Amino acid sequence: MKKVLVLSALTLAMSSVYAANVQIYGSVDTGIQIVHNKNGDTNVSMEPGQSWGSRWGILATEDLGNGYSVIANLQSGIATDSGETLYTSEERDRLFSRETSLSMKTPYGTVGMGRFGTLSGSVGSYSMWAGWADPFGTAYLDAGIQATMYGFGRADNSIAYLSPTINGWQFGAMYSFDATDGGFNVDYDSVDAGDKNRLANVAVTYFGERFAMQAAVEQIYWENHDAYNVRMDDTTDVGLSMQYDFDWAKIWLTGQYMKNAQLFGNHSVLTDLQGKTSLNNDTGEGITGYALAAAMKKSVGKNDFLAQVQYFDGKYDYSTTAEELDMQRYVLSLGYIYNLSKSTWFYTVASHSWGGGDWKDDRVEELGMQDRVNRTVLQFGINTRF
Repeated sequence: MKKVLVLSALTLAMSSVYAANVQIYGSVDTGIQIVHNKNGDTNVSMEPGQSWGSRWGILATEDLGNGYSVIANLQSGIATDSGETLYTSEERDRLFSRETSLSMKTPYGTVGMGRFGTLSGSVGSYSMWAGWADPFGTAYLDAGIQATMYGFGRADNSIAYLSPTINGWQFGAMYSFDATDGGFNVDYDSVDAGDKNRLANVAVTYFGERFAMQAAVEQIYWENHDAYNVRMDDTTDVGLSMQYDFDWAKIWLTGQYMKNAQLFGNHSVLTDLQGKTSLNNDTGEGITGYALAAAMKKSVGKNDFLAQVQYFDGKYDYSTTAEELDMQRYVLSLGYIYNLSKSTWFYTVASHSWGGGDWKDDRVEELGMQDRVNRTVLQFGINTRF
């Protein structure tokens, strides 16, 4: 069935080429990952999308004249080690799992509707914060800021607006009418998950000759209930990132505050923690805390050298009968990228992370998190875009 749909989409794209500029694009990323945990286990695996999620898509643009145009973007995630479609399930069979957006670009800004990444996230046509806040591109498992910060999801049933860029400044706003099936849902078999989770997001960016800044505020209004049928408390996260391009290197400073960060569709250590404890959550509360990161990138010819240090400090009051968790996480990362061309690069990235507070040895083992918090990761591979 999927093959028929793909062929139909390609046929439609080709048949409409007279009306619009149609482009088939994509990215293929595959490499080897070595993870050594503090408990002594070492796992070696082939991993897709380590530096840049593998994908293919159809981008159609029609110029209507006088500064107006229509843009359609259909994008599908691919696991290059198996050929499977990513971000899909038996309950939610998605062909274009990464983005399905229809946008109208005007002299007064761009309005888009569909499924796409949030403004606070790092993916999709409307990303305004995390995609710029990290030289590791919110990728490489623990090396990017997803190891300590919250968000980076996609939302269904969304509408977004991006203003024109004026003197380097741009403003964005986004609202999801029903994000329940957009990667933000907690779906327990024993509980009615509720009706509609809604999301609101605003962001502002500035890009100058040397200095750049991005800020975003995200609010998620939960209708989901946990396994104790307790409605989850609404989530707020606020992110700020600044970069300055010195002659000798580019520097990043990034921070985020999160309140009641609930389980949803990213793959950070925070999500794993809530996956371990959420079935015992009878308070409705999420993780509240903050994270900080400082990074640099030095380019010499075709060579890029990256480094980043991260710190997370948070509390998680998940049970009325147990003490709240007081958690810290530290992450050090180094990376090397050799740019074979403008569209192909080879990468090697190493990161080391360890926990503090209740994420120290005894408690983290009790939670079953020792293989996620305290570990060393080495990744290498190749990425090409077309």
